[in-house]
Amino acid sequence: MMNASLGRLVPIAMLLFAQPAAGNDEILLSSVLITLTAEAEIPARADGPLEKLSIHEGKVVEAGDMVGRVRDADVKYLKNKAVLDLQNARRESENQIPILVAQKEHALREGELQRVLASLERYKQAVSKSEVQRLKVAAEKAALELDQAKYDRQTALLAVKAFENEVSIAEDKVELRRVVAPITGRIVEVNRRQGEWVKAGEPVARIVRVDRLRVEGFLTTEALAEKLMGRDVIVEVDLPRLGVKQFSGQVVFVSPLLNDVNNQIRVWAEIENKDELLRPGLKGSMRILPASDSPTAETTTPASQ
Repeated sequence: MMNASLGRLVPIAMLLFAQPAAGNDEILLSSVLITLTAEAEIPARADGPLEKLSIHEGKVVEAGDMVGRVRDADVKYLKNKAVLDLQNARRESENQIPILVAQKEHALREGELQRVLASLERYKQAVSKSEVQRLKVAAEKAALELDQAKYDRQTALLAVKAFENEVSIAEDKVELRRVVAPITGRIVEVNRRQGEWVKAGEPVARIVRVDRLRVEGFLTTEALAEKLMGRDVIVEVDLPRLGVKQFSGQVVFVSPLLNDVNNQIRVWAEIENKDELLRPGLKGSMRILPASDSPTAETTTPASQ
């Protein structure tokens, strides 16, 4: 989930006014706050004992990684049964023998009937009426048996689709027993331990994204005369023992709402933090560069003595 709460808790007094801008000038925000771009709870998605847990505080995981598992032996059994039922239904649907037998039987009975009818045209008394009637009934019965064989095959094909759905449902149940990281980030809190009982929706751990951070500040309304979205920024932060470090990024949000207390607009940029030198909660300054400029490379200046 997006970390909106940190931004709301920042005292407005510490976020100073940006220098007014004219035309396509550089805009300076003297005080900005570094916050998270994303954080999330990693929930259990099914009830049961936590059979496996492979995370600890500080571990970095990728979105979609399985970090734990709720016991799934029962749902795996149901999945295996559904797979076997599906295999059997497919065998039934692919079996052409009943149709072939019915076709041959129908052809035989129809042939007998046609030969008798042809004889009657030449010799009126060659075959009795009862025999003709018997052959007609046999031919009609064979035709109905052929229709039944075709009907049975269509039913078997429908059964395949039904069992495919059963397999999908079983696979979903197995999937829900996996505890999966919703975002890429670092584990900062583990709430449950292996072997504990969990309920669906309960948080197993908390994860935050630290490789990309948000830099939040406020602008005066004069700066809104320019197009700010997408413009490059340079963020400067004075880090202990490292001095002033510069980070490049882009403006990704300009609030459409005006603060009715100080007539300022909230704006934020996102910057890369791959070396994890920055921490949420640090303060610094940010320059929004003119649209035609490119951000400078990341540099470090010596720390003040």
